[in-house]
Amino acid sequence: MNGYMTPVQAAAQLHVTVGTLAEWRSKGCGPDYHKLGTEPDDGRQDRRRVRYRQTDIDAYLHAMPRTKPIARR
Repeated sequence: MNGYMTPVQAAAQLHVTVGTLAEWRSKGCGPDYHKLGTEPDDGRQDRRRVRYRQTDIDAYLHAMPRTKPIARR
C-alpha cells in the first residue's frame, strides 16, 4: 500500500479535519480517494478503507483558486 495515506494524514496536509474530508466524500467534492477491499453485499454498509494518494492531494491543491493576501493598513 505504498504511496497511499490515511484520512488522518491527508487531512493534516490539507489543514482540514477528518470530518471535513468525510463530508467532501459524501458530497462528491474534495480530492480523489480510493476505497480498498472488496465491495460489500447489497444492502450492507460500505466499510472499506478510504485512502488518498499523494498525487491526488497535490492535484487538488494545485487546482484550488489562488487568493491574494489582505494588505495590512
